[in-house]
Amino acid sequence: MLVVSGIVVAIAMGLGVLFCVLMWAATVHLSVGLALVTMVCLLDASTLLQGALRLGITVYPADLLFVLLAASAIIRYLTVRRIRDLPKIWLVFIALLLANAIYGLVKFKTAAGVEFRPYFYFLVAVSYFASFADTARGRSAVVNNWLLLSLGIAVLAIYRWSMMGLGLEEYAYLDTTGGVSGRVINSSEALILTGALVMLAYGLLGGIVSKAWLWLLPLVFIVIVGSQQRTVWVCTLFAIGLIFLLERGRSGRFAAVLFVLVSLLAVAGLLGGGHLEQATQTVAGAAAGGLNTTGGTFVGGRVESWKELLRDYSHSGPISMLVGKPFGSGFARVVQGQELTYAPHNHYIEILLRAGAIGLCLYVAIYGLVMTTLIRERESKQLGYTRMLWVLLAVQLIFSITYTPNYVQAILLGMALGTLMSRNQAGGQVSTNPPFRSANAAHRRAHGVS
Repeated sequence: MLVVSGIVVAIAMGLGVLFCVLMWAATVHLSVGLALVTMVCLLDASTLLQGALRLGITVYPADLLFVLLAASAIIRYLTVRRIRDLPKIWLVFIALLLANAIYGLVKFKTAAGVEFRPYFYFLVAVSYFASFADTARGRSAVVNNWLLLSLGIAVLAIYRWSMMGLGLEEYAYLDTTGGVSGRVINSSEALILTGALVMLAYGLLGGIVSKAWLWLLPLVFIVIVGSQQRTVWVCTLFAIGLIFLLERGRSGRFAAVLFVLVSLLAVAGLLGGGHLEQATQTVAGAAAGGLNTTGGTFVGGRVESWKELLRDYSHSGPISMLVGKPFGSGFARVVQGQELTYAPHNHYIEILLRAGAIGLCLYVAIYGLVMTTLIRERESKQLGYTRMLWVLLAVQLIFSITYTPNYVQAILLGMALGTLMSRNQAGGQVSTNPPFRSANAAHRRAHGVS
């Protein structure tokens, strides 16, 4: 028993040391934070039943990651950035959500914590990534990590389709959200691929992505089409349209590549016989189900659900309408005689219910503020990057109509806030050095970040 206790203590101490080392590294290097988020996201994508620690409450790997990033963010805002450098609307938005989370924990216990968890991830990720200055090295790190993550998700999707084709579904670890056959990745993972498509499109337009990554474009395109995530299809078409609109004078190369990709899909359909015909029918059926105005999952189900939630909100009283109800209070409503308790399937309505009209206005204002800053960028060396980031944030706003953006998407908003903060401080001396460096080193690298 004594030996076992000693082993447990040694393991706990080792994990504690590892946590501190990773926290230090993430505090100093943006690339470490990005790599940790990438690894946790791939772990989430590859398993339906996540491993967890039972410590009175259930602790998942992502919980540990974002506690680590929260500590790193606090250190950075105490040493490198200043908390007041963040836009006031973002700080008020955080305060409002935290207040409702604390109230919910007191009133509803662990139910509030479970419901607040994705918001905690998002708030921490945005604030952490916003603490790094806008530099060429940082932009490159974000793009390369995003494309690496997209490659992992695409390979995972192809592996699962392969297992299905071999009749080995038990090895595929399928995501069966919505009961759609062959849906092997969820909407958040598919949206990451849309982000990669946008990045690769700007790589074709020049200067944003290394040409070594361009081979990934057809793979990403195929997996997006095969994902059967209707919202992501809409987001992808929306993103392509925005790219053509913003880059009217130089989008010919991208248009040509898209034409080739669509042609390859058509040829593959002709050569693939029954297997691809069945897949095509499944994709077509998914699209038809989403457009069904009577019994489809979008109009027939979700819109009616949104109406009921908004009706409940309108009768919740002036305080709740302004600042929202506490986390853990649930989303119960009756739709067509059936009681539903799951989340609204609309991020804006969810924020309205948990942060009220004030919180929703703050959330939209945050996006409006950073997107206005990005679209006004005129410096030629950064124009492609800022336009790419603008398109990605616009896609998030569309995606939020039916889903909640996950912590990976928070990287983009965080980097956009970092760009805004850098622009606001451009006239003054801005410290963007890793913390705990000597004053002389900080002076020499006034705008360096790694």
